[in-house]
Amino acid sequence: MQLNTTDNDNSITPAKARWKLLSSIISSSDTNSLVIPTKFSKRNHQGFNLFSKIKLDHSLLDKVNNDNKVENVTLEKKTLTNSEIRLDNPTSKECHEWYSYYLDDNDCINIRIKIPNYYDMKNNLYSKYSGFLSTGNICVWPAEEVLAYYSLNNSHIFKNKNVCEIGGGMCALAGLFIAARCQPLSVTLTDGNPDCIQNIQYILNANPKLSSTDLCGKQMIWDCDTHYDITYDVVICADCTFDKQMHSHLLHVIRSILKKPSKNNPEECLFLLCAPQRGDSLQEFISLLKSQGDFNVKLLERYDDFVWKAHQQNIAENSEHYVPDTHYPLIMQAYWRV
Repeated sequence: MQLNTTDNDNSITPAKARWKLLSSIISSSDTNSLVIPTKFSKRNHQGFNLFSKIKLDHSLLDKVNNDNKVENVTLEKKTLTNSEIRLDNPTSKECHEWYSYYLDDNDCINIRIKIPNYYDMKNNLYSKYSGFLSTGNICVWPAEEVLAYYSLNNSHIFKNKNVCEIGGGMCALAGLFIAARCQPLSVTLTDGNPDCIQNIQYILNANPKLSSTDLCGKQMIWDCDTHYDITYDVVICADCTFDKQMHSHLLHVIRSILKKPSKNNPEECLFLLCAPQRGDSLQEFISLLKSQGDFNVKLLERYDDFVWKAHQQNIAENSEHYVPDTHYPLIMQAYWRV
């Protein structure tokens, strides 16, 4: 099955093309011949390759869900970029791979990547967790890697703090890295989709060295009518502002779960967001946040020299695959006013 865009290829909008593709997938089970035009894909830019990634023998790592430990894991001698994490068996009902993200030469975290396929896309479309809550099922997005990288380089933010990642998707990469390296009191990894929480639990089982940290996965659905009981010192989030219909729900979650600071230290409690502009969606959320009158907000465009250099290089190369509005994440910090 191939998406035909030859007749009016120059006039069709990306949104219409994606809907046409989705319609074709739902009406056909022939996924082996599926071709997606790269001009309509948001994943053409594969991130900033901030971490070395090595593909693992997934058959060995899958065993950890029986005994919760990993022994004699075999590594393929190849470092992968994000673009090389791909679908190997497009017709299987459960398709995933394991990768090790290296924090440095000696330390790594094993991440279970679930690759979307025909069955997942069809089921998610009709699921109550579809749309916004299912976007994290697809891959590790660039903003999530940038947030993880930024967190490691600013570990003091999380030391001795109770941390919560919201909208963590299938991997909650930033939260995992914080648990591994930033000496928090606790880390809670959340998403609205229960499939994501199950995958996060697989990841926790495959990383027994993280057991020394108070670390857990928990389902959290964003809803203005929901009462949230637990508060956290630091709440983090990656690329979760693109759906404007969810802005009010996201704001309610932040106001509910971000702990109020002491008067002596107004910046001890922080909401940390990493997200690209995506048109005016990020700015609209920031405006909504500021309109409440009880947050001080900082928006950082240049927050790390290495990421900034990669961003500038992508612009200089004038790559059609790199669109700063979509691909370059900004860092937003929000503190309670006291």
